[in-house]
Amino acid sequence: MRSFLGTLTSLQEAAIYYYTKDYDVAMRIANEAKSLYKGLKIEILNLSEIEDKLKASDIDPDIASEKEGYVILIKVPEDILNNGN
Repeated sequence: MRSFLGTLTSLQEAAIYYYTKDYDVAMRIANEAKSLYKGLKIEILNLSEIEDKLKASDIDPDIASEKEGYVILIKVPEDILNNGN
């Protein structure tokens, strides 16, 4: 997957799929992502909330420069990760 700003990220357990400042758009994109990535966990993170921003920045450091908005996080569920080992 790619960073929402375009930098290539390595294979990982999670990725930022989309960024927007509009919550309604975030909901629509999250629903689209759920239909595309069945079996993966989809979350909307609010970048004005420090815990959500830290979680998003841990996945994609480019997001740290954003002070507000929403990102769509796609994550491999723990049960899938644990069964792969």
